[in-house]
Amino acid sequence: MSDLYPSHPVTIIGAGLSGLACARFLQDAGIESVVFDRGRHPGGRVATKQIAHKEDLHLFNHGAPKLDCFEQETRDWLARSGFDALTSSDELVLPHMRSVPARLAEGIRLERSTHVERLVQDGNHWRILAKRYKESDLVSQVSSHIVFACPPQQAMRVLKASSLRIPQELEEIHYDAQWVLMLVVDHADREALPRFQDDHPLIESLEWYENGETDQIIVRMRPDESTNHYDTDPEEIKDLMIRQIHDALDGWVAPNAIQASAVHRWGLARARQHIAQSCITCQKDHISYAGDHFGGPDGTWKDADAAILSGLHCARSIIA
Repeated sequence: MSDLYPSHPVTIIGAGLSGLACARFLQDAGIESVVFDRGRHPGGRVATKQIAHKEDLHLFNHGAPKLDCFEQETRDWLARSGFDALTSSDELVLPHMRSVPARLAEGIRLERSTHVERLVQDGNHWRILAKRYKESDLVSQVSSHIVFACPPQQAMRVLKASSLRIPQELEEIHYDAQWVLMLVVDHADREALPRFQDDHPLIESLEWYENGETDQIIVRMRPDESTNHYDTDPEEIKDLMIRQIHDALDGWVAPNAIQASAVHRWGLARARQHIAQSCITCQKDHISYAGDHFGGPDGTWKDADAAILSGLHCARSIIA
């Protein structure tokens, strides 16, 4: 490929695990790439948020709290990338999970806070038109190959705006929202904490972490309810979720015990069943698709394995 397009990089849309794995593999092979991402930090759902309380800074792993890596290929690649902290249970767990994508992004050309609006075919090349956050002028980038490593709904929006064909596999993936509430509360007696109801109508899960004189709580709203409240004001979501956990825990989390709070809304692409492919590569159009919705040849990859391996195999298919 480098002989055909010596002067134009591969453009990767999405700086989650798939996009970063693809970019690093290409980089190691001597092929230039540029990664566009809507977020301020790379990583997608591997994220850590900071919440200030008085003079302290509290860090919440409000995305993936760990990476489950059951495939040997994933573990080998992470080890070569500088991660040797995989435990005997095949988990990669770090205090601040966003350090994983931050390390993977080192040395990679990353356009942050930038979303791709459309693609224009320019002979044998692509011209990417993107917009940076709070800027009106479009960013233009000429590319030899496009890799969509973002949620399928984002990819389909770009494809529709560009009057390009949408692969049927992407149309079969549905999209869920999820609101996440993060709280810093006064230190509590954990032994007296009431048990949270797993079948709560609004709340999917509640995680409680001890942290010195204060505790941290991460609360996730059920995806169906999150979708119903997709356009609700974040402050209203925060109040709603606080009331719900107050009632669910018999008043244990009282409003006056909350020292700091924040909410975040994820967009989650969920495959009803993982696509039994490593990725999709259209050599004729020079467009590829990667992500954790690809389950590999047998459809058995999941989560971190699916994201990383799909990105790696996508890079290999481009080079081939």
